[in-house]
Amino acid sequence: MGRYNQLAQVIQAQQLTPQFVKTWTTDGYFRETQQLVQQRTQAGYTVVEMECAALAACAQFRQVASAVIVHR
Repeated sequence: MGRYNQLAQVIQAQQLTPQFVKTWTTDGYFRETQQLVQQRTQAGYTVVEMECAALAACAQFRQVASAVIVHR
């Protein structure tokens, strides 16, 4: 949880309130079937996005930590 705490401190320094959620990332809009959405929702995912999959893949390949900040 150390990296999460570091990230939270950076966000709080900007006078924002961090909210850590489970995010489902996908690279294809049409892959989001009703069944998959239902499964992910039941598993506790609250966000779906399509931009971070490539960043996560690069980080995994390079064996480095990564994080994404999404602001609404």
